[in-house]
Amino acid sequence: MKKLFCNEETIGTEFSISFYLQILFKTILMMSFFFFLTSCSEDVKVNPDPVITGFQPESAGAGDQVQIHGTDFGTSGDIIFGDDMLPPDTWTDTCVYFTVPSGYIDTEQKIGLKINGKDYIAGTISILLRGEICITPDTYASVGCWSQDGKRVFFIRSVNSDWDIYSVPWIGGEVTLVKHIPGDEAFLDVGFKSGKFLFCRNTGNINDPYKIYTASEDLSSVRRLYVAGELSDPEVERRPAWNSGGGYPFYAWESVDTHNYTTIYVADDSQKEKIGEGYWPRFFPSNSGYAKLAYNVRTDDGGIAIVGKSFMGLDSDRDTIVSGKDVLVGFDISVDGRIVYSKRKAGRYIKDLWMINADGTNNHALIATDNDECEPRWSPDGNYLLFTRFTQDFHLYVAYVP
Repeated sequence: MKKLFCNEETIGTEFSISFYLQILFKTILMMSFFFFLTSCSEDVKVNPDPVITGFQPESAGAGDQVQIHGTDFGTSGDIIFGDDMLPPDTWTDTCVYFTVPSGYIDTEQKIGLKINGKDYIAGTISILLRGEICITPDTYASVGCWSQDGKRVFFIRSVNSDWDIYSVPWIGGEVTLVKHIPGDEAFLDVGFKSGKFLFCRNTGNINDPYKIYTASEDLSSVRRLYVAGELSDPEVERRPAWNSGGGYPFYAWESVDTHNYTTIYVADDSQKEKIGEGYWPRFFPSNSGYAKLAYNVRTDDGGIAIVGKSFMGLDSDRDTIVSGKDVLVGFDISVDGRIVYSKRKAGRYIKDLWMINADGTNNHALIATDNDECEPRWSPDGNYLLFTRFTQDFHLYVAYVP
C-alpha cells in the first residue's frame, strides 16, 4: 500500500524550501521597487521645471526680435504674447527668440513661454512704433503739434469753411474737434512744460489780421497775448513758439507787415524785443535758465539758413547752423539737440526732411520720398517725429527716429 501522507522529515524540508523561496521573492520585489523609485528620482533630476531668468529688449516694435533666456526650456513650446500665442523663431534649452507682431503700438504686453501646457511668465514688454504711420488717413490735416504728454497730436483742419483745432491719438484713431471758437485758428504750438496752447487766430472778419492767443489744451480761457508796446494793426502775427526751457523770452513769433516784410519778435508778459528779419522761430529745449532761439533767414545766394541766437545777454551774436540754396523754411529741435529741417530735392521742388546736429555735424537726409514732407515737429521725448506729407492731399505722419 502506498503512503498517503508524508512523514515529518519530508514535511519539514518542504516547508523550509517554501519559506526561503518566499523570502527570496519578497527581497526581489523590494529591490525592484527600490530601483523603480531610484529611477523616478533620477528622472526628476534630469527634467527640472523651466526657469526664466530674463528677456531683452525691454521695449520693441513690430518686426523686432525678442530674446527670452533661462534654463531647462526643453526643445519646443509656444510664446505667450498678451492674450495670444506665437510661434518661436528659434528654441533651445536656454534661449528662445520670437518676432513682435504688428498691431500693438503703444501698449504693454506680458510675454512668456508655454511649455508642456504650463505658463512661465517672463514679464511685461513695451511695444513701440518702428518705421512710420499715417495718423490721419481719412482726414485732411496739416500744421500739427504734440500734446504736453506726447499722447495726442493737435492739428488745423477746415470743416464747412471753419478752420479749427482738432486732435487725434499719436498712433492714429478717432479725430475729434477740441472746441469751436469764433474765427479761424492757425500755426499751433504747445508748451511741453506748461501744457498751454499758443496759436494764431483772427476774429472771423476776413479783413482782420491774425493775432496770437493762448489757452489750455481744451481751449478754455482763450486770451489774446499783449505785450509792452503792442505791435499795431494791420500786421499779421503767425508761427508762435513757446520757450519751454524757461527764462526770457517766453515766446517768439513772426510779424508780417503790409509790405510782406517778416520780422522775428520775442517777448514775455512785460517786454518784447525785435530780433530782425526772419522766419519760423523755434527755441532750443533747455533747463539752463537762459534761452536760445533758432530761426530761418535768407542768405545772399538766395537760399535759406538756420541760425541760432543766445539770450544770455541782449544783442548776442548769432551763429549759422546750416544753409544752402536748397534749404527751405521750416524746422524743429529735439530735446537732445537734433534739428530736422526742410530741403528741396536736387533739381526738383519736392520737399524732403533732413537732420543735423545743433553743432552743424552729421547733416543727412532723414525722410526722402517722391512726395512732399514738411512741417516737422519732435515729440516731447525726442523719439518720434510728426510731419506733414502731401500725396493727393495733406496728411499727418509719425516716424520713429532713434
